[in-house]
Amino acid sequence: LQRRPQANQSPDRSVMEPGGAEVRVQRSLQAIAMAIKQVIVVNKALKMRAGKMAAQVAHAAMAFLTSQFNDQLTDPADNRCGKQVVHAAISNTQREWVRGSYRKIVAYVESHEELLKIIEQAQDAGVASYPIIDAGLTEFKEPTMTCVALGPDEDQRLDPITGGLKLL
Repeated sequence: LQRRPQANQSPDRSVMEPGGAEVRVQRSLQAIAMAIKQVIVVNKALKMRAGKMAAQVAHAAMAFLTSQFNDQLTDPADNRCGKQVVHAAISNTQREWVRGSYRKIVAYVESHEELLKIIEQAQDAGVASYPIIDAGLTEFKEPTMTCVALGPDEDQRLDPITGGLKLL
């Protein structure tokens, strides 16, 4: 993964070079063909405002990536092409999702207990889960688990856990 270039750095050449957009479309189609997605499950019983829910889902969508970063960036002296590199240890399936479609499904449960059950089922199946705990500074009076992201992973691994949930 690479950080976005700063204003004084050259832009990402894959977007500007001929065929750059075509390569991204091809990768998206490949990820879709591999049936890779991320599922975010929201606790609807919390009755969050729409903006709060959107923020929590956004946190969940990013949690997979941010949890993978090493604490250290590469040495600034090792500054190839004016870019700093962030290393992340991700599986081939996750890599295809990142390079491709970013396909997401947002579903909901009706209670905290149901959300915990989803997390437990994911752990039992070996599917990565990323619970999101709101700090409790605005809408809630205490830290509150609002949602969980599962994957990205293959549909066949996620569907037994979340396939019966209603879409949000």
